[in-house]
Formats: sequence, structure tokens, C-alpha cells
Amino acid sequence: GELFPDLAATMQPAAKAVTLEQLLSHTSGMPEDNAAFIEIMARSFAQDALNLDELRHWFVREWSALPLEGEPGSRFAYSNAGYTIAGAMLERAAQALRGGKPA
Repeated sequence: GELFPDLAATMQPAAKAVTLEQLLSHTSGMPEDNAAFIEIMARSFAQDALNLDELRHWFVREWSALPLEGEPGSRFAYSNAGYTIAGAMLERAAQALRGGKPA
């Protein structure tokens, strides 16, 4: 949540506490790739006006509004969505280091 303050209002409370380490180790509490993931990915193909950074931010907004399946850090569940969100987090952190300027 810290890197996406603009999404705080729609983000599930538990999702705000998920760390980069948990996303990369598949222990974020997110479900394994499921029907919701496939549906969001399918809708992402219609986001023609967005560049890749904006598309990843859109994905974070859509996915973080869904409930987690478990408490962050409690169990392993492989999730491609976790890597997409981790990438978006790294982009946001790098942008903040550059004074808010995109790469």
C-alpha cells in the first residue's frame, strides 16, 4: 500500500501489508493463478491506451481489490500476479528515487 497511496481506498486491507519479499517468495496470501487472474488478464488486453507502466498499475488496482486467500507470510501459493505486482512496486520505488520522473 505504501507505494500505491492512490489505490488505498480500493485496496483490500490485508493487501496493503504485503511485502515485496512475500510477493517474490509466493507467500503473499494471494491465491494461485485462478479464474479471477485469467479474467483480469483478459481485460488487460483491452487497455490499449496504457503504456506498460500504466498497465501494471491498472493490474495492481484490479487485483488488490480482491480478497487474499490467506494471511501474508503464512503459506506458499505460486502466483504469476505476484510477480506483476512486484514489478509495479519496483517501478514505483525507482520512480520515487528519480523524483517522480518515469524512466
